[in-house]
Amino acid sequence: MKIEVHFFGDTKRFLPADGSGRRATVEIPAGSNVDALCEHLGMAEEAVVIMVNDVQHHRGTVLSDGDAVTFLPSLVGGEPAVH
Repeated sequence: MKIEVHFFGDTKRFLPADGSGRRATVEIPAGSNVDALCEHLGMAEEAVVIMVNDVQHHRGTVLSDGDAVTFLPSLVGGEPAVH
């Protein structure tokens, strides 16, 4: 099945060679989940926020042909609140 992938921030380094700008279309086996897609892209261990068709999902989400998956860098860090 074909999945459209979009990369933002430092996740762009996982853009496939045939991608353009920040997006690409990849082919993965039918019934694959987001985790399998991440493995296919070489980002299995990467901490990222995952959006499937503009809704946040987890790595166990099963994908369908034509889905759009967006990868955003995980938001961590910052200063503790001062009271």
